[in-house]
Amino acid sequence: MPDRKKRKKKTDEKIVSKNINYHSRSPEKMLEELKEKNKKLNYTKSRERKRGLIFTGFGAIFIALFALIWLLFGNRTDVISSDYISRLDPLVFKILAADELDYGEENIIKIKVSNITASVHDFVFKDFRFSIVSEKGEQVYAFSYPANLTIDMAEYESRDVYDFLRENPELNIDPGTYTIHSDFYVDEHYVQLKKTLIINENVDMTVRLFNDFALPGQTMPVYLSVTNHSPDLKEFNLGTYRVSLKDEGILKSEIFKNPAVIRDILLKPGEKLDIILGDLAFPSETGIYTLDISYFMNNELNEKKYNVSVHSINTAAVPGMIRILPYTLKSVRVGQAYTAEINLANDSGEDLYDRIKGFIFEIELNGAVLYRYTEYQEGTVNVILPAFSKRKIFDSTEWKELVFQQTGIYRVNIKVVLENEILEYSEDLRVE
Repeated sequence: MPDRKKRKKKTDEKIVSKNINYHSRSPEKMLEELKEKNKKLNYTKSRERKRGLIFTGFGAIFIALFALIWLLFGNRTDVISSDYISRLDPLVFKILAADELDYGEENIIKIKVSNITASVHDFVFKDFRFSIVSEKGEQVYAFSYPANLTIDMAEYESRDVYDFLRENPELNIDPGTYTIHSDFYVDEHYVQLKKTLIINENVDMTVRLFNDFALPGQTMPVYLSVTNHSPDLKEFNLGTYRVSLKDEGILKSEIFKNPAVIRDILLKPGEKLDIILGDLAFPSETGIYTLDISYFMNNELNEKKYNVSVHSINTAAVPGMIRILPYTLKSVRVGQAYTAEINLANDSGEDLYDRIKGFIFEIELNGAVLYRYTEYQEGTVNVILPAFSKRKIFDSTEWKELVFQQTGIYRVNIKVVLENEILEYSEDLRVE
């Protein structure tokens, strides 16, 4: 036992070099060299590990790039991974339609073809079929055109093969889930497309100011807009309502009504009604305020919140930065519907707050005005124009259908009266 303890003690002792002349290297020198070697070995391993990770990363990137290139350029005649798009180089066929619509909205459904190359291309198009089928398998609409057509496509051209809305402008599809089907032959290749379309049934109730913002100290009416997005006649009864304008919870202004119930509000399918709730006074201080609304409709409580900006008109400091931007057809056939969307564009780098005091849209032929939309009323609408952006101020489809029965060169005139300037624009319209 004593010997064992003694040996253990020696083992635990530190190695110390005595005053001895070594012909090779001392233990301290060897220990330092071993430590240095370990450092170098660890550095080499770390560098090799990093190099391995780098090569592994490059390998993964290369594989991803190869897969992407193969998807884009390999197997080029295959159908793109979507049921409603098919690619037959250099052509792409697709169903153009929204995923969801409210009942009564326009059913914009098109079959389109695009030439995606810089060269012309022709093909034979035949045995076209189009249908809309319900979840129960019932065919609510079908169209076929068995004849062969030779179609010439210019470089990068896109055109409609079939336009459902143009062929069926008055057809409303009942709420539900449907599948749009289309199949046809392109040369000898069979193409089959399909897309799901959901048509919702609802009654939309929205509180509106019909202004983007309020001027300091301005009083403006508040409306409740009710739209019947259903195929049935709907009856509404409006009860008690309260409209409160608050600044961080502090009440600034209020409309409160507890009248006898407004009964028997009847709305036909697709019909909209604006109910005025009263006039609301806005503070003279600029800022963002909260509009709290609560009302009973058919004995059911509805509550909503909106943010409203109170801001001064700021366009006087940046004159000439607003222009008329029209989206219009330049040429139509006799009997074809003409459409026009008029926008105001902001060419400055800041949000502009302005007021439209008047607007005129008219179409004339040889000095005789055929169509004229005009609205002049002080403070018609306050508009916010975001920086480098635009805002729609007129859509002819929301006014009336514009059709021409005589060929010729018509003149389209647009005039917008703002707070500090008047904008005017004119262009020709060819009717053939």
